[in-house]
Amino acid sequence: VNVTVEYVVWENKDKAVPSTNLVSDKEYDVSDGKITVPVNITNTKYGYRVYITPIIPQAPYKDVAAAIPGKVEVENYDVGGSGKAYLDKDDDNKGGEYRDDAVDIVKAGNGYAIGYTQEGEWLEYTVKVAKSGEYNLNASYATSSENVGFKLYVDGNAVTDNIIVPQGADWETYSTYEAGKVNLTEGEHVLKLEIVGNYVNLDWLEFVDPSQTTTRFATAPALQRASATFDV
Repeated sequence: VNVTVEYVVWENKDKAVPSTNLVSDKEYDVSDGKITVPVNITNTKYGYRVYITPIIPQAPYKDVAAAIPGKVEVENYDVGGSGKAYLDKDDDNKGGEYRDDAVDIVKAGNGYAIGYTQEGEWLEYTVKVAKSGEYNLNASYATSSENVGFKLYVDGNAVTDNIIVPQGADWETYSTYEAGKVNLTEGEHVLKLEIVGNYVNLDWLEFVDPSQTTTRFATAPALQRASATFDV
């Protein structure tokens, strides 16, 4: 099982406690139906929480790896739970949509996006790359924050620098940002999306094979031949 130990600082019954602080996040083997979890009490005003959850192997959402080239829907992160398929800094889905875990998911048009994001949160996706090469990267996002964006990793290795998206009007109006290029190798991989800054909504990432894009040219209308008869 996975055991997460957190604490909050308690002062009095009339004051709300701040966000939780992580003490440890470890896996334990169950023996005869029991586990022993050491908790070091460092302050009598700390309130401790212990969460015990069964370990679910990381796997693609709905057992289908996201195809590249193509779109990776950000809300379709892998199953596997906190610390394995994602890391979210609060305990509940603040958007209340789509999935029943700690990742904050909000409505986005006719679909969904992740929202209420915080610096350092991350999600992972099992992807299947059709062929090795350089891909154009696009992202659908909404934010009214400055200096926010994301960073991508493949199999634990960074494949982009911090990608900072332009500030928008609000968190409901989504725009597509051309985020540069990324090199990928053929086969199945784990793509990690890490949040940079606070409060950027992300709907999807798109990986485009530049060799499959076409340029459309406007066609000029054909010249019309005309004739006329004159009396002289």
